[in-house]
Amino acid sequence: MATAASSGRRTGGDGSNVAALIALTASGASALLALFARQTVDTAAHHPLVFGGFLALVLCLTVAVVDVYGKGTLSFAGSGLLAVGILLGPGPAMAAAICAAALLYVRTIRLGAKLHRALFNAATFALSAGISAELCGRYANSGNFAFDLALILAAALVYCVVNLGLLSLAMGAAED
Repeated sequence: MATAASSGRRTGGDGSNVAALIALTASGASALLALFARQTVDTAAHHPLVFGGFLALVLCLTVAVVDVYGKGTLSFAGSGLLAVGILLGPGPAMAAAICAAALLYVRTIRLGAKLHRALFNAATFALSAGISAELCGRYANSGNFAFDLALILAAALVYCVVNLGLLSLAMGAAED
């Protein structure tokens, strides 16, 4: 270990912290998905064209990515997930998030995508979408423009905090 540290290379942890974080994140997302399952089914059954249209929008925004200086990509799927959450509720937003993560995984398999990262992405997207929709988005249809705008901005902030917070925790656990 001394030679790795003296050579300037970073050493990662044993992986158990990352595995625990992935398990906790996936468990939390699964619990919220189960909690909102009825809402998701009802929305898909009563408004199939609206739900399908928004799901298609999220999937299109998932594949519309911007390269970040060769270090990765940034998609705009979060914007679509926020729209689904605000208009249809947290359950449909979480279902759309799982679909977006699945599409992202399929698109990156040939690049060597790892299944545990795809699981973490799905859980993170779902938690970000579900929590932001539940805390802020569901109240954003009051008819008062200023109030609605404030809630939509709050939902976006919550989405970013949850998404980037979980990603930062994973990166920190991976670097020990």
